[in-house]
Amino acid sequence: MRRRDPGPAIAALAPSVEALKRFGFAQFHGIYAIVLGEAHLLAGDAARAEALAREGLDVTRGAGYAFGVGFSQRLLGRLGSAAGDHPQALDGLESALQTFTGIGARFEAARTRLELATLVESRDDRKAAAVHAREALDAFVALGTPVYAARVRIMLERLAGA
Repeated sequence: MRRRDPGPAIAALAPSVEALKRFGFAQFHGIYAIVLGEAHLLAGDAARAEALAREGLDVTRGAGYAFGVGFSQRLLGRLGSAAGDHPQALDGLESALQTFTGIGARFEAARTRLELATLVESRDDRKAAAVHAREALDAFVALGTPVYAARVRIMLERLAGA
C-alpha cells in the first residue's frame, strides 16, 4: 500500500476481513480489520476507520491478542488526532503505549511514544514531547532502527530550538 493511495489495500483487505470473520480466525480477523481501518483513515473515511478499529479491538480483546489490542488502541488515538479530539487521541495513544509496554513490544511502544510526542507538541507541551521523544530515541537506538532514530533526533533538535 502506498501512503497516498490506500485504494488497492482496501480492495484487497475488505474481503479478507469478511472471510476471516466467517472462518473464526479471531486474531487474524482482528488485525486485518485494524489494518483495513488504517487504510480507510488514509483514504479519509474516518467513520469506517473507527468502526473497523472498534471491531478489531473487540475481536482481539476477546481473543486475548494483546498485540492487536495495542494496534487498535493506537488507531483510535490516530482517529482522535485526525478529528482534533485531543482527549480521545491521548487516551488511545496512552492505552496503546501501556499495552505494548506490558507485553514487551518495545518497537511498537517506541513508535507510539513518537506519536505521543507529536501529539503533545501540537498542544505546545514541548517538555512532555521531549520526554516521549527521548524515550523513543533510546528504544530505537537499542533496537537498531536508525531510520526511526533519525526521525526522533530531528524532532528533538526542533524541540530544543523552539
